[in-house]
Amino acid sequence: MKNIEILSPVGSYEALVAAISSGCDAVYLGGNRFSARAYATNFDADLLKQAVFYAHAHDKRVYYALNTVIKEKELSDAYADIKVAYLAGVDAIIVQDLGLAMMIRECFHDLPLHASTQLTIHNSYGVNILETMGFSRVVLSRELSLDDITSIKAQTEMALEVFVHGALCYSFSGQCLMSSLIGGRSGNRGHCAQTCRLPYDVLYQGQKAGTGYYLSPKDIASLEVLPNMVRAGIDSLKIEGRMKSEQYVAKVTEVYKKYTLLAINELTKEQENNQHNFQVSDVDIETLNQLFNRGGFTNGYLTGNSISNLITLNKPNHQGVLIGRVINAIKDKKNHYIIECNKAIGKGDTLLIQDALDRSFMIGEALSIGQHPLFIKGTAIKDGTKIYRLSDLTLLKEITESINNRIIKPKADAILIAKIGEPLTLTLIHEQGRVCIKHDIVETAMNQPISSEWLSVQLCKTGEAPIDITNPTIEADDLIFVAMKSIKNIRREAIDALYDEIANPSKNKRSAHIKPYAPANLKESLVESNKFIKKNKLTVLIRNRQQFEIISGYNVDNLYLDSLFLSVEDVKYILKNASNQVIYLKLPTIIRDKDESYLKAYIELIDMAYQMSSRDIEHDIVGDPVGDPVGDSVDAPMDETSIDLKENGHIKGFVVSSFDGFEFAKVYGKEIISDEGIWVMNRFMIKRLETLGVRGYQVSPELSATEIADLDPTAGIYTVYGYQGVMTTAQCAYKEGFGCNHESDYYQLVDRLDNHIDVYKNCDYCTNILFNAFPLYLLDRLEEVARTGINHFRIDLLKETQQEIMAIMDA
Repeated sequence: MKNIEILSPVGSYEALVAAISSGCDAVYLGGNRFSARAYATNFDADLLKQAVFYAHAHDKRVYYALNTVIKEKELSDAYADIKVAYLAGVDAIIVQDLGLAMMIRECFHDLPLHASTQLTIHNSYGVNILETMGFSRVVLSRELSLDDITSIKAQTEMALEVFVHGALCYSFSGQCLMSSLIGGRSGNRGHCAQTCRLPYDVLYQGQKAGTGYYLSPKDIASLEVLPNMVRAGIDSLKIEGRMKSEQYVAKVTEVYKKYTLLAINELTKEQENNQHNFQVSDVDIETLNQLFNRGGFTNGYLTGNSISNLITLNKPNHQGVLIGRVINAIKDKKNHYIIECNKAIGKGDTLLIQDALDRSFMIGEALSIGQHPLFIKGTAIKDGTKIYRLSDLTLLKEITESINNRIIKPKADAILIAKIGEPLTLTLIHEQGRVCIKHDIVETAMNQPISSEWLSVQLCKTGEAPIDITNPTIEADDLIFVAMKSIKNIRREAIDALYDEIANPSKNKRSAHIKPYAPANLKESLVESNKFIKKNKLTVLIRNRQQFEIISGYNVDNLYLDSLFLSVEDVKYILKNASNQVIYLKLPTIIRDKDESYLKAYIELIDMAYQMSSRDIEHDIVGDPVGDPVGDSVDAPMDETSIDLKENGHIKGFVVSSFDGFEFAKVYGKEIISDEGIWVMNRFMIKRLETLGVRGYQVSPELSATEIADLDPTAGIYTVYGYQGVMTTAQCAYKEGFGCNHESDYYQLVDRLDNHIDVYKNCDYCTNILFNAFPLYLLDRLEEVARTGINHFRIDLLKETQQEIMAIMDA
């Protein structure tokens, strides 16, 4: 059975040493810019080189995360960072921006590319399209089940990486604008404000489910399902936590290494005798809980896509380990209490009294198991109140000692040749490299000759150097003289050379392969021939039949029909009654492999209706091929005379919101428009979309007017009105608050400022879309938008009244 990589997060050099000492196979880290963890310590150029050397000297791999979207004017800086990482010897680069990936392929063509989880790859279509772009690995969306992953693995040779421990995003990774639009900090740019960790009310038809942390998932822990992950063929198990301490990284790495090897071993036995004995100890689970948990752990989506225990409703932060409770409050002026401890507590541990005030304090003396009096400041505490240990000082010290005891400085064997009349020659030999340095000519001693023993002692005095010299072999003539300065110089030069060789054995080869950065040149012929582009063109996204009726009286060029909101019957009606509009079907953002048959049936029913109308077939269609998954089945045929078969009456193309959707859309041979979720921030991204056959693209809402102009956005589309989708999620706050009713509908989240956030739950795809509480309104600034080069405006309708829609269209 194949080995599986344990991939550890390192936000600092100390965490890197801790991860390697604890048994990881690879680490991932970021630079000071363009990392999705901008608030980690991260690595500058010098520290990165040191990190790569240390990892490679211990036969570990280093993956460099440049996993944010990059603006046009930042590309040259991103190129400089990649060049530093490339020459430092990193083993791969993790990217979200496929424009950046294209630039990397052009300028650093042999640098392996890993697709970040922010690309939201959640089906085999997405994996396959990335493979054609030159990626060697994809980090899958965290919302996939093991069945989903197994299905994907069966259809690709690409290496698959899956998160197994640490924090979860509420939103599908990469499909979140909530932090940007509400918190003012872009999660896609590495500055997530974690608005999902705030309290909300759930409101449905005037009824409140109560306040809770409905958008705050527990951390994932996958130890118990590791055998199934091994069976699924996953190549790399990824631990989240670049913001965590080195003690956290060390212990989580150690535990996952231990149980991954156990799972592989037990499954090998299973193949031999059809049984295995894989068990996770309670001690290890408790240790992980003590390091960090948000009210316990969850398996996430690995065991299914709709999880009841994923959300931590009561607290969004670390909750520690339950160690006891208050059993008696002594009524005096000093607020004495008797607490009963079911675990020993060490001096310096931090405890939490879990009540409405959540008081935490440090213990000044050790407490054994049993009952103890305790003075607790503040208001009175009720009997039975639970007490948690937030930090275990003894555990942290033990982990630190374990790290220090396992740190081994890389060692090299040495051969020193000192022959009279020949250059002093030092060869250093390591498992990962070998170097040979020649220096001063060795002379005959005039007075006291140098002994081989003296040479051996001096060579081993490496001090703070990154490499220790061991077992030196001395081949020296008698009666020689070698100056102390010569020994120091040749030792330093040899260590530096071996350092470079271990960090990046192919550095010279890599240097020769680097091409200079040049801005992307877009194909003018595409723009000129693009029928989708027209001066001041207007597109309207509609989500119900009434919206279509209202806008029919206005001059609208294109209609986007949102397939998550409209039934087949709705689409059929619009196709029949549309006049001069070109119609595009907006595909769901998330199309898991298991959703594919449903979506295909939806499209085929629409296409069937079109084919019937074009042939003037007189009979009805009854039933549908998948058990009526799309609402009303197609019934009466449409009147052929109402349809212009060249442009109108059928779906001209698809609006696609994730890269998984591109390959799906290509099956139908229709035009493709890229939507929000496929972030366009640089011209390389536009060039990438051109290669995929995209006829128009949605410009990122996170760009300023100047930044949009930098794109020369001739084929760009810009939303000037609409409630913007801020999250697409597999979780359902309605279900958490009221229970699942299996009906697609709107509900609302109410934040601390009494802002009402509309949420649409689609129970066919089991996804939710959260919309911003306030609409984007740029209708009074169209000339300013047009000056950026945008000539295609878009209006998104959600729940507006007839009067509101008419006011928008008249603006």
